[in-house]
Amino acid sequence: MNQRSRSRRAAVAQKPCQRRERPEIESVSDVRTSEAGDATLPELGARLLDDVVVEVSGDDARSWLQGQITCDLGGREAPAATYGLVLGAKGRIVSDLWVYDDGDPERIHVALPAGRGEATPERTLERLERYLVMEDVELERVPLRVLSLQGTAAPGPAAEGGFPAGRLAGGVDRLVPEDAAAAQLGAALAEGFGPLDAVQWERARVRLGRPAFPADAGDMLPQEAGLKSAVSFGKGCYFGQEAVVMLEHRGKPPRRTVQIALPGPLVEAPLAVEAGGREAGTLTSVVPAADDGLVGLARVKRKVLEAGTELRVGDRDVRVLRVLE
Repeated sequence: MNQRSRSRRAAVAQKPCQRRERPEIESVSDVRTSEAGDATLPELGARLLDDVVVEVSGDDARSWLQGQITCDLGGREAPAATYGLVLGAKGRIVSDLWVYDDGDPERIHVALPAGRGEATPERTLERLERYLVMEDVELERVPLRVLSLQGTAAPGPAAEGGFPAGRLAGGVDRLVPEDAAAAQLGAALAEGFGPLDAVQWERARVRLGRPAFPADAGDMLPQEAGLKSAVSFGKGCYFGQEAVVMLEHRGKPPRRTVQIALPGPLVEAPLAVEAGGREAGTLTSVVPAADDGLVGLARVKRKVLEAGTELRVGDRDVRVLRVLE
């Protein structure tokens, strides 16, 4: 991946977009919403994330980025952190991302998940660069780390200068220099933040019902992935919008992402979810629940959920806690 790039490739023509009223969409009627219980977050916790930070700069940086991602960058007071998605031409998720806006009219930062397999930041940047034509925009991977301070209490001085970002519970993200990241984390721990390791983070995420890319949300439409909250249906055009809006107005997702409970002991995802002896989906994430069982996230065929068919993972009965929207 080039550190700096300015593309002059021809763009794929997009159909004109109009601001549309969002209709009421029928939900899966046979599944009730319930809470997953205690997420076991420390009162305050700090973690250095593996996200790759990219600077988007230039006179057209904001307007161009607004047309490439699902979330709306307008109307928010800086400093602001906004969660959104990068889509492919057919509306399927290429990556999720956090956008950090400090109010600079010609510069904005984006954090891309480290990913795995083919779902890498490099692939996402290639997708974004492909639709840079004559805009005054530059993309540059910069030596910054995301220090995320999450928890159930009000952050202290270590969070000053950060962006409000509820990745888990309430919290803030700070962009810190790569060569000073360990020292910044140490300062947060000295202030009283508990260390949030990968296991604690994963347990909190799954118990709170937060799909992760690419494990739970790779190559899916936002409505299938339970990430409709990352989509603005009123902001106007963005790449991949047509398929998302058409599904929202005229159809139903073929799959849904659900939070489920199942008995222990702990298993390793991914695993097949079955209904009536046939494969009906995939268990994509699973962690210990607050009790003796397990809680997980799974992709399941919508028609199976609507029919109320009993689900199983191997020889274990599955209980649907809620459908993620």
